[in-house]
Amino acid sequence: MPDGGRPSISEMILAEARELRRKQDAQLRALQALSRSILAGFLSAGLIALAARSAEEPISDELGRLIAYAAVALVIMTLLVELSAGRWREGTDIKALIYFSHGAASAEDFEMSLALAHEGHRKFNERSLRRTKRLIALQVYATFFGGVLVLALLLG
Repeated sequence: MPDGGRPSISEMILAEARELRRKQDAQLRALQALSRSILAGFLSAGLIALAARSAEEPISDELGRLIAYAAVALVIMTLLVELSAGRWREGTDIKALIYFSHGAASAEDFEMSLALAHEGHRKFNERSLRRTKRLIALQVYATFFGGVLVLALLLG
């Protein structure tokens, strides 16, 4: 740190780039956990509704199929949320760091190159985050629809 312990501009830019990436990674993990929780909640509610139903009252074929379709749709969407991060860029790889270090005239140039790499990865990952958010929105709608069906099962 030049200037008596104060960070340079390039160090501050790199720190900000790393923080944005850390937040983005945390957001993806939170969305994935939410997706799994939605699925687990629906399956739990469905199983409780089935267990609470009297054995003498059969479930109509249509209602049973609709509930099964909702469960399958939620499982598929949860898998898609997990797969949406398949091309997620975690960070700069070692080869890129070595490449940047050879072309850098100073530590500040290297830090700026690294910050730009983080920013490029963050922008690339934004597409995956948008796709994941859309899938979760679909999961919420499917869960609402499935919840209405489970409620009909309990009341019927």
